[in-house]
Amino acid sequence: MIPTSTKIWIDCDPGHDDMLAIILATFNKKIKLLGISTVIGNSTLEKTTENALKTLEFCNIAKIPVIKGSAEPYLRSKDHIAKSFGYLELDSANLPPPV
Repeated sequence: MIPTSTKIWIDCDPGHDDMLAIILATFNKKIKLLGISTVIGNSTLEKTTENALKTLEFCNIAKIPVIKGSAEPYLRSKDHIAKSFGYLELDSANLPPPV
């Protein structure tokens, strides 16, 4: 028997690309989003976690758990992040702060 939905967990550093992935996964009837873990990536762990929460609340899907993951990169220093990507994250999306 084919399952009615595929269960997934998203591990990400939410910026615009991950924001879209979260939204698409949440509203796809063939996917059951179990939760989101956030990690340092293009920004700090605090900012990526806030971005995940903002995305869920903006879409009225705040019931999905968000868990903080790694605050340190595994292979490079934190300096590399700002030099490679900058710090725009979701700031240009102008979302309200999460509750």
